[in-house]
Amino acid sequence: MSLPKWIEPFKEPRTAIKCIKSKYYKCEVRYCYDAERKRSMQKTTRLLGKITEKNGFIPSSNPNPARSYPVFGKK
Repeated sequence: MSLPKWIEPFKEPRTAIKCIKSKYYKCEVRYCYDAERKRSMQKTTRLLGKITEKNGFIPSSNPNPARSYPVFGKK
């Protein structure tokens, strides 16, 4: 997916820009290694806010709390 040029300044490490129903959202992500697939996978941990062309980044008023995910390959 190619992003519009006005969104480029909002990209940061450990974040992802998602387009959902023609609206852009910035989410925090983490990467974990899946030993079965032998590749790392991206997991969205929480919503940081919404990005609009007019107002820029609008922080979420009630961000999802950070969730804990199981580590792949460990039981």
